Amino acid sequence: MVVIWVLVADGSRARLFQAQGARGGLTELDTWVHPESRLKERDLASDAPGQDRDRGRLGSLGRHGFSDHSSAHDHEIESFAREIAHNLTKALNEDRFGRLVLCAPPRFLGLLRDLLPASVQQRIRHEVAKDLTGIRDLRELRKRLPASLYSELDDA
Repeated sequence: MVVIWVLVADGSRARLFQAQGARGGLTELDTWVHPESRLKERDLASDAPGQDRDRGRLGSLGRHGFSDHSSAHDHEIESFAREIAHNLTKALNEDRFGRLVLCAPPRFLGLLRDLLPASVQQRIRHEVAKDLTGIRDLRELRKRLPASLYSELDDA
């Protein structure tokens, strides 16, 4: 029987489940939280961007600020996605799952997908581009997953 894992995640929390057969439900395997992703930008960044003095034409002094195109908040979300990708890669290398379902808001889903190595990407069978992290009732969560997921379990 092929082991199918279901990852339900957003930028600050993730829950990992193992899908049971067509009549079964989901069994929670692990939970990860990244509280830094929930902090406001001002709480993550300690200072305003730095400044540099520059000599322009004819020796005049000019100033310009350094800016980072990505925010500290975005950096924390990416850091969390990297942590999840690392955990999934390690689990695949230990042969703990055969197929994977990813459920996440579109932006985080794309980020996570980009950070997963090809070996893990090849195991992805379904993607659900929705934030399902707020669903606590496992029966309700199961209803939101593709029906074909459970037929795959029975066929395996």
